[in-house]
Amino acid sequence: MGLFHTDDFTVTKKWLGENGEPTTGTENVEVKLIAVDLDGKELDLKDSGIDGNATVTLTPAGKYTHTWRGLKKYYKGSEITEGNPWKEIEYIVEEVGEHNHAVTINDVRYHVEYEPVKAGDVITGYQITNA
Repeated sequence: MGLFHTDDFTVTKKWLGENGEPTTGTENVEVKLIAVDLDGKELDLKDSGIDGNATVTLTPAGKYTHTWRGLKKYYKGSEITEGNPWKEIEYIVEEVGEHNHAVTINDVRYHVEYEPVKAGDVITGYQITNA
């Protein structure tokens, strides 16, 4: 794994009914990919290798899944004056319109939870659950 190593990052949307049982969603939802440094500071998209818009629409036809491909794992930090200038990038997602773990879609209010999906100790994506 070199400094220009790239990763894929997948987001999946899950819907739960009133009693907590899995259900099929019928609404399109927008999800934004956000690149942050290890201190949680949001990075410019160009540092992460995202070309174009980091916001995607998840649909029932697409099984509420999207994968961003070829994301950079490291960026060159401009504020480092000595030592290794390369810093690791972490990726998180946010459902557009979500505030305080709640979102309203077509006049229905849903509780939103974000669960990281891991391969070993590495976060490779998120599952977003609306209940």
